[in-house]
Amino acid sequence: MRWILLLVFIGVLSLSYGAVAQAETADAISATLSLGSRGAQVLSLQRELNRDPDTRIAAAGPGSPGKETDYFGLLTRAAVIRFQEKYSRDILYPNGLTSGTGFVGPATRAKIASLQSALAKAAVPAPTAPATPPVATRPAEAVSPAVTVSPSTNPRNVENIDTFFTALDSVAAKQGISLATVATLKEQALIQLATSTDLRAEFLKQAKVASAQTISTLSFREKIERLIAAIFRPTHARAAIGSPFGGQLFFAMPCDAGVWNITISALPPAFPVLLAYISGSQIYASNNIPTASWLLGEYSPAPAAYCWIGPYPYPSEGLISPTVGSSLI
Repeated sequence: MRWILLLVFIGVLSLSYGAVAQAETADAISATLSLGSRGAQVLSLQRELNRDPDTRIAAAGPGSPGKETDYFGLLTRAAVIRFQEKYSRDILYPNGLTSGTGFVGPATRAKIASLQSALAKAAVPAPTAPATPPVATRPAEAVSPAVTVSPSTNPRNVENIDTFFTALDSVAAKQGISLATVATLKEQALIQLATSTDLRAEFLKQAKVASAQTISTLSFREKIERLIAAIFRPTHARAAIGSPFGGQLFFAMPCDAGVWNITISALPPAFPVLLAYISGSQIYASNNIPTASWLLGEYSPAPAAYCWIGPYPYPSEGLISPTVGSSLI
């Protein structure tokens, strides 16, 4: 009789382990996730974030506990940032960050997995019944002294970044760049933007200075010739070499050496969405880039990595030529 009871107990214990392992595998997050992502992995991410009131996505409605969705929106991104800053010593500090990025990369996934593992172990029944039931504790990471991190990301730096990521996905697919490389590029872009400095204003300042320096080198005759040419031809006049482009400016990614990766709407005839621009390179004293809502000009359709952030090359569909902007000189 004792042997029968022992076998039954072992069988129940094995089933418990199997159920926990199955649940852990089903909820494992292995994909790189960011704003705009969809799918089962996003649903699992929201469930994990909703386990903790500190990182809960919403108190009610879509995204709240029991009403998780498969879409990575702004509420999910905000919850991920809170999660990263709560566990900053494990996620942010080892990567040289002081504030959350909202991008679910390797470090964030590793922390989620460690918390899942701790919860799974706590859910498995002990093989022998102790005299005193164990006291349930939260994972060691959660009870360690909290590190207060003041959010420093300037909201202007990430406006329309999802549009930039979509353009990056499109261009990378055309150029045969791997998904793993694209994920790394996105993560590095967020690191670049995770600062309180208004990068858009900083690079605009550089563009103005560079444009002023360019114009100051022109002779009086050259300035008059440019003025006459600008009056008697369209502002997006053809250059000797180049393809015309135009479209709404959505995002300008600051790169090294005063280069930008410009994200624009795809319009005919060339339909580019991601172009490189060198600050102050236009022949007119135009400050349209990167602050204008719409751009007209020409570009050299030579796909290359003009934009670099440290050792990371970002793809583009070509380089914007000096014939761009709408100012007279």
